[in-house]
Amino acid sequence: MSKYNASKVLAEQAAWRYYRENKDTLLYELSVIAPGWILGPLPDEPSSPSAFSTPSAKLEWEQLFANPPPPEPFPSFPFSYVDIRDVAEMHVRAP
Repeated sequence: MSKYNASKVLAEQAAWRYYRENKDTLLYELSVIAPGWILGPLPDEPSSPSAFSTPSAKLEWEQLFANPPPPEPFPSFPFSYVDIRDVAEMHVRAP
């Protein structure tokens, strides 16, 4: 398990522990949504990397779209991803 994945597990465990210890005084239910990579269509197609407001988004755009690697039938590393529309639906349906 990578440090990133372990951090997601530890964060969820801490959230549930806090919820159990304080549920009598909380005014909300707890739902945890912790997907891996979130992929999906952009609301507007960017014309260039400068269209992004953050350096990390610009870098990702350059790496993924400006100079895409040759396609592979399957990733060469464990790859967990979900479609952005499914993540949005999970948020809407969460208690």
